[in-house]
Amino acid sequence: MGIQDTIIYDLYQAIKNKKETRHLKVIVGELQRLPDKRLDDELVIILLRKFVNNEKERLEALGDKTSDYLDTVNSYLPTVNVASNEEVETWIRNNIDFSTLGNKFAAMKTIVNHFGARAEGKVIKKIVTEKF
Repeated sequence: MGIQDTIIYDLYQAIKNKKETRHLKVIVGELQRLPDKRLDDELVIILLRKFVNNEKERLEALGDKTSDYLDTVNSYLPTVNVASNEEVETWIRNNIDFSTLGNKFAAMKTIVNHFGARAEGKVIKKIVTEKF
């Protein structure tokens, strides 16, 4: 069962058991707004990370640290198989020749495509900016 299926299943179980469903409904609604109704896990992870980043920005503006929605979204994100900063930096050093590019950000698409859901774009951008 994929992440999207798990979220939908959890929503149905929460409805069935008369538990709080608001946060799950928001997540499912956002996932179903996309043209493809069946999403692979990698895309779901990318979207969930965007939800986390948006919620963190909202909480920061309000002066809060956490929310039930943030906890719910985080519960569906895998905690393993995330690329470390060192792994990203090493891969970039071994695979990207910045001397052939017009600017260092021209490599972003290649790097993001390689790591997919294993590394956030913000993290990659920060590494490229600071290290290269």
